[in-house]
Amino acid sequence: MCPDRADYKIIEHEERELSVYLIWSDLKDNKKKFYIIQALTDVITGTSLIWTRFGRVGVTGVMNK
Repeated sequence: MCPDRADYKIIEHEERELSVYLIWSDLKDNKKKFYIIQALTDVITGTSLIWTRFGRVGVTGVMNK
C-alpha cells in the first residue's frame, strides 16, 4: 500500500525487518483498529523515513510517510 514502494526497502537490524503490525480490539464496543509501522530507506538516495498506515479493520485506512 506504500506509494512508490519499489523505491523503498524495509530497514533491517540484526537480520530482522523493522516493521510492526498491531491490532487493537474492544470487544465490548465492537471496535477493531490496526496500525502498521515500517522503517524504510529510499534505495536511490539512502534517505530513511517512517511509514504508517492505520484505521479500522476491514478498510484501507490512512497512510502517512
